[in-house]
Amino acid sequence: MGLDVATIGITPASVRRKLWYVIQEMMAETAASHGAAFVPSPPGSLDAESFLRLDMSGGDITHANERYGRLMLGQIAKLLNKA
Repeated sequence: MGLDVATIGITPASVRRKLWYVIQEMMAETAASHGAAFVPSPPGSLDAESFLRLDMSGGDITHANERYGRLMLGQIAKLLNKA
């Protein structure tokens, strides 16, 4: 498309958030279609604007860190205990 990666901006936050929710819904549907449970982001892992909290970020806008991983393991354990 002739765009230079060094000069284009990051997708606006509102679009990223909407896409994240679409992906979450698609993963839940895919899991259900295979008889698997979908494990959503743990409560408290997102900020007021529905983005990953900075203290749970791996240092970029995409990846989480170990703190988030521990919360996710707790989320998985809770769901397993309900089963």
